[in-house]
Amino acid sequence: SEEDKHPGNFSPELYKAAVSQVSDEARRYDFEAAVDTKPTERLVKTAGTLVILIVLGVLIVPRASLTSLVRFIQPWKEVPRYELVQLADFPTQMIVAHGEGFRIRGTVNYRSFWTPATASLSLGNLNLERKVENGELQFDIPGQTLQELATIQVGDGQQVIRIKPVHRPALTDLDVEIQLPDYLQYPKQNASATSGRLLVLPGTQAKFQATASRPLVVARSNYDQTGWENLEPKGSQFQSEWINLTNFYQGLFDWTDVHGLTNKTPFSLSIDYREDLAPDPRWTAGATQATILENEVLEIALSSADDYG
Repeated sequence: SEEDKHPGNFSPELYKAAVSQVSDEARRYDFEAAVDTKPTERLVKTAGTLVILIVLGVLIVPRASLTSLVRFIQPWKEVPRYELVQLADFPTQMIVAHGEGFRIRGTVNYRSFWTPATASLSLGNLNLERKVENGELQFDIPGQTLQELATIQVGDGQQVIRIKPVHRPALTDLDVEIQLPDYLQYPKQNASATSGRLLVLPGTQAKFQATASRPLVVARSNYDQTGWENLEPKGSQFQSEWINLTNFYQGLFDWTDVHGLTNKTPFSLSIDYREDLAPDPRWTAGATQATILENEVLEIALSSADDYG
């Protein structure tokens, strides 16, 4: 059948002679030496090295290798990166006092033989380095006034913290409801002690209501260092019970807001007393001398002033 495909003038003898000649000529050449195998050898060595590294990685840090494999074969999924150095107990946000120094602290967990001992922090133009000591890490940060992101780096572990400076909660109003001593038979009165001073009559009872600049979670009072008493804040306000101010000369108030910030130093109220003076009668007729007969009547015009009258 193959012979049917040959041309009519095909000669088998000539065909065999040609093949024999080509074969004899080919024996004179080394075709393997003619081919450059160095690229192939480099490729094989590189692939072998990669395989060895992959195997070593799987043996040393199997979880990291598995995570990398999952991230490689499923790039569309949000698979958390496995870190050989894990930063723990750090907050993701810190609300700090405006312009006051603060501290960032947390722990460092090493998950492999790699244990970098130096940590770095960047916050705006601030760059710090600290040593990890017994798995603990802390940075003392100078006062900040702008909201920034702080980035802490230890090895391949990273933690980003949002720093938000706010002003401390301040007292905006301190109102006082006053009940004067019973003998005066006066109704309750209102006064303001926001200035830090209160003038009252001995025996006066008072109830304080304070308003802060921010919602509170803790409020306390202390009169003449007799001990702190917890008050119940409602939103940004808190109030005391009725207090007999006799023999009290100073009131202290402190509070903590929803961000954990305090008023730094207690608000001090000075309590001063003024005695109830006797009425002061006065001659108002004008002349202080008059001449009259025995049977005459002299009308005298008097007035009286009283400090609580």
